[in-house]
Order: sequence, then C-alpha cells, then structure tokens
Amino acid sequence: MNTKIILSTAAGAVFNFLGGWFVFGILLSNFYLANTKTYEGLSKAEMPDLPFIFLSGIFNAYLANFVIRKAGQGFSFATGFKFGLVVYLCMAAWVNFSVYAFYNLMNLTLVFTDIFVQAIFGGVTGGIMALVMGAGKKA
Repeated sequence: MNTKIILSTAAGAVFNFLGGWFVFGILLSNFYLANTKTYEGLSKAEMPDLPFIFLSGIFNAYLANFVIRKAGQGFSFATGFKFGLVVYLCMAAWVNFSVYAFYNLMNLTLVFTDIFVQAIFGGVTGGIMALVMGAGKKA
C-alpha cells in the first residue's frame, strides 16, 4: 500500500471523526434524538465508544478511497466529491433501510434525512481524500 493511499485514507478518517462529531454530535443531535425511539439500555452511556467510531471511519474512508482511485478520473475535489457521495449514499441507504425494516428504532423522516446528510458528508470526505491523493509529486 503506498503512502498516498494511507495519507488520504487517514485524512478521510480524521474528517469522518471530527466532522461527524460536529455535524451529527452538535448540529443535528437534537433532530436525531427527536426522530429516534429510545429504550432502556439501547445507548451505551453518555459517551459512545470513540475508538470504534474512528475505526468505522477508517473503513468508510478506505472504501471511498478505493472507488476514487479505481475510477481513474483524476484527483480534484469535485471528482472525489462525486464518488464519495455515491459510496456514502449507498452505504447510508443500505444501513438505514435495513435498520428501518428490522427494528422499531427510527422514523422515515430520519431514514431519508440521514441518507441525504450522509451522502453530502461522504462527498466532502471524498473531496478531501482526492485532494490528498493528488497532492505532491506524481507517483
């Protein structure tokens, strides 16, 4: 695995973690709480397991990174945004529709809003990673 892949995935993972904290933990937290059913013992505590949130961000970032590289359309922010959006849209749709189908946990307002927000978030993640992949000397 070359350095650009590692650096761009790391940049995407860091954005997933910090951007996710800001977008989902601060900006939209009340919306998510209002549209999610809660049950005794559902949430782990006041603070989730942060290492696992970061770990999931690494895998999300690597998947988008893989698609951006394989697409072979360059490493502009716009190209990364496009492919990051598609990858995160598909992942969010898969997870949200599956959770909605199996569990009485969230309403459809949250399902569709989360898919939209995750897609935009993934676009930004992909854009950042594409810029990192395209930076510096060409390998």
